[in-house]
Amino acid sequence: MSHDIEQHTPAPSPTRRTVLTGAAWSVPVIAAASLAPFAAASGTPVLAFNQASYSGTACGTITGASVSVTTNGTATSNVSVTTTLSGGYTFAGGSASYTGVSDGSGTVALPAINVPSVGGSSTLSAVSSGATPQSATASAPKTAASGAYYYDDNGAQGGLQNKVPAGTTPVGIFSFLAPNGDLYLNNRRVATNVIAATAQRYDDATWHNTATYTTATGAYYYDDNGAVYVLQDKVPTGTTPVGIFTFLAPNGDLYLNNRKAATNVIAATAQRYDDATWHNTATYTTAPAC
Repeated sequence: MSHDIEQHTPAPSPTRRTVLTGAAWSVPVIAAASLAPFAAASGTPVLAFNQASYSGTACGTITGASVSVTTNGTATSNVSVTTTLSGGYTFAGGSASYTGVSDGSGTVALPAINVPSVGGSSTLSAVSSGATPQSATASAPKTAASGAYYYDDNGAQGGLQNKVPAGTTPVGIFSFLAPNGDLYLNNRRVATNVIAATAQRYDDATWHNTATYTTATGAYYYDDNGAVYVLQDKVPTGTTPVGIFTFLAPNGDLYLNNRKAATNVIAATAQRYDDATWHNTATYTTAPAC
């Protein structure tokens, strides 16, 4: 009878290279594990708003906003937190800043937030000693203009421009531009399809309220003393009105009184004044010539 005898080959002993390689891989793991508890136990308070953003309406209030305070993931009480608002928003009572202390749940409940009459946006910023500042946002739709007015501080007089529709933008003295391109001066519509406009007044023997404006077809000025319209035929299309009788082209050419007055202009404004004679003046900056 024959017997098969199993032959067992002993496993090779690890080489020094294998041992060192395993050690090289294991050391960082041990080091990383030892660092984690140290970071978690830093004791630094962490702030957080209960929402990333809040919504409201013009003249309304936003309620329910709060800031939480935690340390190593645990709610922390008796921590002073100061929260500030921007954009004209205020807390109940009228201040843009509120300081509160976290309660037993680690929460600082913020007072009601007042949204300004014009709406718009605000940034809520929370700070506390030793903590990284945190922020959130609040917003409300911007309010459309409900009326157009002018005010004269000589006698504190002025009034509603009742022929000017709601939603217009003031562009100069007694002048408003509507979203549909209608231009109003002295409470009456003086131009349509207007892209951009500015308005100024000057006086010589009589007074003149003037609007300088552009349409898709050209550059114009209007003088309500006599209801005079003048096409600035030397001014190319695509320019922007920057002041009385003055337009700036995209290529930097500046036109005043229907003639090119300067080149390489970056920005400009223009005004008129009168002494014994009249002066139309442009104030501008230039770039170096190519």
